Amino acid sequence: MIYKIILRGVPINSNRGALGWCTVSLLKCKKSCILIDTGSYSDRKLLLSSLEKAGILPEDIEIIFLTHLHFDHCINIEIFEKAKIMLLEKELIYALSGEFKKHDDPFIPLTFIEYQYKKNRFQLVKENEEIEEGVKVIALPGHTPGSAGIIAKDKDDKNIIFTGDALKNAWDLVHKTPPPSFYDPKSSIRNYEIITKLADIIVPGHDRPFIIENRRIKYISNPLRIEMTTYSTPYSLPQKHLLI
Repeated sequence: MIYKIILRGVPINSNRGALGWCTVSLLKCKKSCILIDTGSYSDRKLLLSSLEKAGILPEDIEIIFLTHLHFDHCINIEIFEKAKIMLLEKELIYALSGEFKKHDDPFIPLTFIEYQYKKNRFQLVKENEEIEEGVKVIALPGHTPGSAGIIAKDKDDKNIIFTGDALKNAWDLVHKTPPPSFYDPKSSIRNYEIITKLADIIVPGHDRPFIIENRRIKYISNPLRIEMTTYSTPYSLPQKHLLI
């Protein structure tokens, strides 16, 4: 299995809420191309151009695995019309039943999910199920009831786990801070133990891939530089900010 990070997750939040820049990963397997999560609306143009640079067209994606149904992970499934959309049953029930409202979860795009459900886009999978040879589903509930990840072997035979928001970033892991947990914060912390025990390489939901070496975080890619521009009055110049 060969993997490529199509969109790098960004560990940024704001007083206006979550920016929603999640990790999107591509797995090239023996039989199919798998996309793990799809990013948010604002990611769409960059998602398509990054896939094109990797030699992949939307119709080449045969499977999309959704780690959960928050908007920033699922909203671009509509551009992959031929793909099977895989996720855990608990996650789909969490959305369609309205359970997410009881947990004050503001990130479920219910109307969108209902529309895709009526089109029969979703294929339910189980914990420990192989969705492709050597690519297995791992249940990681806590952030949401049906949060899940993918564990696979890379070309060097190392275990790599794509965690979704079960592990958002390295900071949370180091400080044992659970992600926003709309289901069970204690399960979220237990997930960290599961992930670090199983993984040689960790691909978090909103951060760069990393390994743990001598009990320290070691990123395996360079920092991502993001330029943001703010505007105020018609009489002032735009101010540019570089975020790393």
